[in-house]
Amino acid sequence: MDVDIATLQHNKFKNVFGLGDVCNLPTAKTAAAIFSQTPVVVNNLLVEMGHHPRQGSYNGYSSCPLFVGDNKLMMIEFKYGGVADESFFADQT
Repeated sequence: MDVDIATLQHNKFKNVFGLGDVCNLPTAKTAAAIFSQTPVVVNNLLVEMGHHPRQGSYNGYSSCPLFVGDNKLMMIEFKYGGVADESFFADQT
């Protein structure tokens, strides 16, 4: 689906929004991405219906588990352009 990468609004049909795997977004197709896209779509639907004053924006957030061996896993978080976007970190001091 051809949507604006920030608003998730269809580029031709302004009353259509998309999220998840169906969209042409340049980010990973993960549950974390949909979890971040959903509030943006809800907000922007409310804007279109005249119930919310400000448009929401999606920054491309997604995350993927990466197995690194020895029964260890890293959670890789990023946004558009492959830029790191850490939502949490453990202090190792």
